[in-house]
Amino acid sequence: MSLMYDAVNVVVKGLDKVRQSNSFVPPPSTSESCFTAEPWHSGAEYYTELTNVSFKGITGPINFTETGINTRISYEVVNFREQTFIKVGSWTNTGRLSLMSDIEFLGGDTDHPSTNINNLYGLHLRLGITEEPPFAWRSESINCNSPGCWYGYCPDLVARLASELNFTYEYIEPTDKKFGGLNSTTKQWNGMIGDLIAGKTDVITMVLSVSSERKMYIDFSFPFMNSALVAVVKGESAHRNTFFFLSPFQPNVWVSLLLVICVVSIFMNLFNKLSQFGRYGAKIHAMQTCSCGMCVQRRDKKKLNSCSFSGTNHFDCVVEKVDYKDELNALSIDNSSWVVTARFVGMSGGIHPKSSSGRLLLIVWCFFVKVILSMYTANLTALLTINQLGTNLKTIKDLLSQKQYDWGVIHDRHPESLMLNHLDKDYTKIVEEGISFDNLSQALDVARAGEFVLIDETPVIAYNMKEDCDVFAVGVEFQSFEYAFGLPKNSPYENLLNKYILKYREDGYCDALWQLWSVGDDVCSTSSISGSSMFDMSTLAGVFYLLALGIAACFLLIFLELVYVSWLDSKEKKQLRFWDALRQRLQYKIRDIVHEWVGVAERETKKEDMKDRHQREHVGEETDADEHVKKLKLGVPQVQSNPITESDTYCTTNC
Repeated sequence: MSLMYDAVNVVVKGLDKVRQSNSFVPPPSTSESCFTAEPWHSGAEYYTELTNVSFKGITGPINFTETGINTRISYEVVNFREQTFIKVGSWTNTGRLSLMSDIEFLGGDTDHPSTNINNLYGLHLRLGITEEPPFAWRSESINCNSPGCWYGYCPDLVARLASELNFTYEYIEPTDKKFGGLNSTTKQWNGMIGDLIAGKTDVITMVLSVSSERKMYIDFSFPFMNSALVAVVKGESAHRNTFFFLSPFQPNVWVSLLLVICVVSIFMNLFNKLSQFGRYGAKIHAMQTCSCGMCVQRRDKKKLNSCSFSGTNHFDCVVEKVDYKDELNALSIDNSSWVVTARFVGMSGGIHPKSSSGRLLLIVWCFFVKVILSMYTANLTALLTINQLGTNLKTIKDLLSQKQYDWGVIHDRHPESLMLNHLDKDYTKIVEEGISFDNLSQALDVARAGEFVLIDETPVIAYNMKEDCDVFAVGVEFQSFEYAFGLPKNSPYENLLNKYILKYREDGYCDALWQLWSVGDDVCSTSSISGSSMFDMSTLAGVFYLLALGIAACFLLIFLELVYVSWLDSKEKKQLRFWDALRQRLQYKIRDIVHEWVGVAERETKKEDMKDRHQREHVGEETDADEHVKKLKLGVPQVQSNPITESDTYCTTNC
């Protein structure tokens, strides 16, 4: 009140002197606009009279210098030490500075400081923090703000800074436990950023994501870690599957492969029998048509003993060469299955078809097996090294064109604002159509439940889901950014903090600290960030089509072989026309199928033989024919009725 009283007296005394002047002009009337007001022509004279005012006021003598400064000015000089202000001197505009004791500058030094401070000695900082593993955990103590109540990556980094910069500190957690989001309506920040702007904290010592939006309101330290956004979804892990080696193919593919092995084995045997140049086909035809004594006797014994050509060796057949090296069953169903299966697992199989159709089928089968094994090996390798299964999402934008998965982000968190402000409106649409969570824990629980894509920062996801071997990344990381501490605008601590954080990053301390807190037991053995999927029938359909085409080509070769040998028959026997030769060959093949493959005639003959024997045993009679059969079965030599001549040499060889 005293200063106000003296100030009013100064104004009154100055006006009195101006009014006594003959040139005094009253002030103009007040205008509504400062731009249209008229100047006061006596204003300069009034200012001069004010500087000349001199009287003894309530507060003491009142005098002014030419520049309008009070000639009686005095200030107390205080020094902030040990959390309080201590008077160390005074300053007046006459006597200037007068010190009673030394001044301690920031850091505890008494020497005049340079432009850069070297430590924060004597300061007690309020540090913003919130719980988010592995960057910060709170101990079990409730409402504990001391350094000992917090541990993790950021508390360790702060502890080293405090040790080297000589400051004390306490942690302050925001009531909403958020990092900080801007309300688009009120333009107010919440979380740690809101506390920093309000002056409740001095520094935010958490992994604060650097963004242009936040930079408008606060400053950032030098970044100490790189980061990015990633989307993750629950899938199927091979490491949790006992039969992971079956994962490269879908179950219907495995069933199809087993069926194909059976089908190809049947066709291998079929072509061997149908082909006129096969092991079976060529020999059977020779046995059916050869006129040499051995072949005639063999046919007689076959008819007499009701057996097939391949079974006559059980009755002491006379064609020793055929009996000793009988190739009729070289490619039977059993042997064909062995050849096909051996090729499938990379073995030779030992037996090879002689006919062109059989060889073509084997070539096509080998190519089929090579493609299948290559795809299996490649996909199994990808499964064991990359290990991403269970989703057909390739990029995060695929979320907008599917209905299988829901997705979401955490509200008032950097990923949300980063995607909303992206130039690509698809990212904005993903946030607007997704689910918004209140906290990280809630979002992680939903993601682990399945059929949900969570979008957040890579280090946070990598740590919190490192034991979830069935959670995989969708595509690759996107929207890279950096982590830093947050500071108020024009903070005096910024340069000093930047100096030490840059040092910690260069000497590897930040990386070592991250390894310490982020890496635990490697449960999943390999990273879940990747891309692979099981092969289904649609993927492998082309290979199966190729195999079917090869089988069809083999049938065509069978027909061409039949045409060719019929032509040779017509050439060899001038009186035999081509169409007759072809018809004869077909008749022989049909007879072979009926008697040798199906065994219809053999079964009918055996039925009649059993009926006759039953009747003979009943009446106790034996015929000459029975005696003849017995001798044949006992191996009694029989007289050859058709001796071999020179003209039969070719037939005997082909028998």
